[in-house]
Amino acid sequence: MQAGRRNEAGERGVLCLLADSTNSEVVHSTGSERTVAAALEREMRTAAQGRIVVSMFASNIVRLQAVFDAAKALGRKVVLSGRSMVRNVGIAKEQGLLKFADGVVIPVEAASALPRNAVVVLTTGSQAEPRSGLVQMTTEEHELHVRAGDLVILSARPIPGNERAVSGLIDGLSARGAHVLHAGPVPDLHVSGHASPDQQRQLIQAVRPKHFVPIHGELHHLQAQLITARNAGVPEGSALLARNGDVISFDGYG
Repeated sequence: MQAGRRNEAGERGVLCLLADSTNSEVVHSTGSERTVAAALEREMRTAAQGRIVVSMFASNIVRLQAVFDAAKALGRKVVLSGRSMVRNVGIAKEQGLLKFADGVVIPVEAASALPRNAVVVLTTGSQAEPRSGLVQMTTEEHELHVRAGDLVILSARPIPGNERAVSGLIDGLSARGAHVLHAGPVPDLHVSGHASPDQQRQLIQAVRPKHFVPIHGELHHLQAQLITARNAGVPEGSALLARNGDVISFDGYG
């Protein structure tokens, strides 16, 4: 949420704020998507001859825009791969949340008619999901299969539990001769989408809710954010811990 909208909400009055707790035990502040945008363009410029394949969460519209901006700077067309990527880019474009010129996105079948150094493939599969676009690109049968000299960028970190599958995906892409970059050796290719305690505190102080409920995290994450909320000025009895299945109701509010 932008600072102006946070402050506006606080002025209007907020009965209850439910806020993400995932990074409530992280010491450092969550980085900016501007850092990722700069890293994506920097690394994409290193691909002189092959295709560029960028894999990320299709829901991160800001980062999708960074890829389109970099593709424009490099004079490359964009191909979309993966159902959620096609759907999300289409909706974001219709709603004015994603900006790129007509003709920039080309169909999959048109990519083969262009030089490989004229194409960026934007795809799902950064978590090595079995049916995702990127995983399918490791097979010769796929229309956009990866070849030697291609650059593959994983702009995401493995979700806990996916590490082995992602490592196997990287090996599979490397075996095809691709140069694979990910947030391990190149940390600024990804930043977390979850706020740190300091950023959580700023949100709470700007919104000034009457009540606060931490959500989206394990119990220890929720408990840690309750401490942040109390330190940010939420009264003890108004900072509420809710577990799965609990019901919270508010009486007497019109």
